[in-house]
Amino acid sequence: MGSSYQNVEIYDIKGEEIEKVSERLINIPKVTIVDKNNLKQIRPHKGEKRGVHHLEVSDQYVFCSFRDSREEQTRDELVNNYILKYDWNGKPLVKYKLDKRFNYFTYDPVEDVFYAISRNSDFMPTLIRFSLP
Repeated sequence: MGSSYQNVEIYDIKGEEIEKVSERLINIPKVTIVDKNNLKQIRPHKGEKRGVHHLEVSDQYVFCSFRDSREEQTRDELVNNYILKYDWNGKPLVKYKLDKRFNYFTYDPVEDVFYAISRNSDFMPTLIRFSLP
């Protein structure tokens, strides 16, 4: 079971001109959909690398949620513990490790804060708010 790959391209748009400024080849992991207790779960195939789960953008940056595949697995296979920050040329700037695991997130550029869905001790969804240095 091999991985599939996909290009991610970043373009600069100036007036009527569009110019490609960066291109990256990323790994798209193979997954299995498991029906457990009437809930569908997505799990990566054994040995597959996990990667970017969600993207958010601001006028200055691109933010990606990421789960380090080297860490032990949790009940939710797609829970993230990192946010990667890139400039619009695709240059990596900062890798933030969060103390709480989260799923999807959004960025509020006015307040310069993030909102994400985490899980409490009862495994119930909880809204968290945080800032990054």
